[in-house]
Amino acid sequence: MPHLRTTIAATIACAAIVACKSHDNAGTDSSNGAPASATATPRDTGAAASATGKVDSATATTNATVTDANILAKADAGDSAEVAIAKYVRAQSTNAAVKAYASLLESDHGKGISKVEGIAKKASIAMQLPPNDTTAQETQHTLDHLKSLKGHDLDTAFVNHEIQDHQADIDDANKMAAAAQNPEVKKLVQGELPELKKHLDKAQALSKQLASAKK
Repeated sequence: MPHLRTTIAATIACAAIVACKSHDNAGTDSSNGAPASATATPRDTGAAASATGKVDSATATTNATVTDANILAKADAGDSAEVAIAKYVRAQSTNAAVKAYASLLESDHGKGISKVEGIAKKASIAMQLPPNDTTAQETQHTLDHLKSLKGHDLDTAFVNHEIQDHQADIDDANKMAAAAQNPEVKKLVQGELPELKKHLDKAQALSKQLASAKK
């Protein structure tokens, strides 16, 4: 998913449901009677800039609910973004450990795309990104930034991006699992969590390795 991607914390699920219900009950602007819009940013850190210079939102809209079609589309877009970024870094990096990690991401998220599309076909769900989704723009921004770097700077920026991105993906997966209605969609998102944690652990270890090598 993410990589939309270790177990779901009950408190997170409950909080997400309560927040939605509270918004539905109180989401009216008393001045004109119009519904007050609201967006949540369960993926990434809202508008915080990552180490690669991209603005991470990759948001899942929760004006009322996040649909299974939204969840699958977000997972597909997230996996595709990871493949594109990892493929570029694998080709450009000269660090064996970084190349190996990029290759792992390219392979795992490539399989993720197949899983998502398989579930969508099996459940007859037409994937649809939320209207405010900016995954494509963010991916291009990240790639543009990485293309401006070389050597150790490229490796470090890539690994830092993957740490932040996978931390966000784990948070996103928890929220999306709580919102999923179709059992197959819920199972898919929950099943991504162990792999996302594996990717995060490897990125954190690689970050320490790169920091040590620079000294």
